[in-house]
Amino acid sequence: MINKLSILILLIISIAMQPPVQFNEAYTIAMLTIVALASVIFFINLHIRKTLHFLAPSFLCFIGIIIVHFQSYVDYLLGFDVAVAQQLYDLSIVPLACRVSTIGTLAFVLGYLIVAPIQKPSLRQHNRPLTVESKNRLIVASLVLYGLFLSLVGKSYLSGFYGGSSYWGSLALQIFPLFSYSLSAVIIVSYHRMVVNGYNDRRFSNYIRQIGLIPSLIVLLHLLFSLYVGDRGPVISISLLYFGYYFHHCRKFSFTAWVVIILGAAAFMSAIAMIRTSDLSDTRSFSERVADGTDVFSYRLNRGRSILPITEELARSVRCLHVAVDVTTQVDF
Repeated sequence: MINKLSILILLIISIAMQPPVQFNEAYTIAMLTIVALASVIFFINLHIRKTLHFLAPSFLCFIGIIIVHFQSYVDYLLGFDVAVAQQLYDLSIVPLACRVSTIGTLAFVLGYLIVAPIQKPSLRQHNRPLTVESKNRLIVASLVLYGLFLSLVGKSYLSGFYGGSSYWGSLALQIFPLFSYSLSAVIIVSYHRMVVNGYNDRRFSNYIRQIGLIPSLIVLLHLLFSLYVGDRGPVISISLLYFGYYFHHCRKFSFTAWVVIILGAAAFMSAIAMIRTSDLSDTRSFSERVADGTDVFSYRLNRGRSILPITEELARSVRCLHVAVDVTTQVDF
């Protein structure tokens, strides 16, 4: 009750604080402070309820909200050059956009605190796992679709060229979502069976057997191809999907270990961005590109950029929020 009341008070304060017409550092710091307090309450609640799993959907969703809505403001206040990634649409929009983001984040935390204590039905009591035959059909579909994707995607992708999906070809573009859905379905069905059976074996070899050797090999192959090309999206999404159950139920790390893992993953994602090439005329080998992009932290710090990976998708998200806020304020409702 105290946590909910605290978030409600912070929500009222954030609504009552009228944003300045132009960018104001003190106002932005105040909003960020409110978000920091809400974050502390959110994590304390997870710890008390013993649900502080760093691959849990609620945790990942909250971290995603914080990064997308507030990283650019923190970078700007710390003196990093956020214009390098063209994240900020207009500094005069920052106070209002920051206020909208703060209110939305507090609403999310308040909603979570209200809904989280509600007892949910157990999968073990109300569900039966799908048959082995159903899972096998999904495995066959994943294998066939991935084979078709690799045969149609084009030489540029297979040779390590990162140019986005626009270089894949129309058939490969149509097949890839089907492959992703079928492979995800295989893993989710495996999760369902493991939850029903109460699986929590720490041995990773047994975990691979639970998922299946063939889908595990497909995941490994696709991860290697994605790393070779430099496509960070599949590396993040597939890794979270495949390893999520294992680190959520079987092998849990401490908070310190997760901080180290997250920072290491951030540096690794930055390295991938510097190793990949989108220039068809680039004749460097993969090993040469690796050698040219090894010093991740000095690369970012020397250019006044955040150590966390600043992706094109993040920049687009921030700019879309700012444009939406800007346009909304000009409409007479």
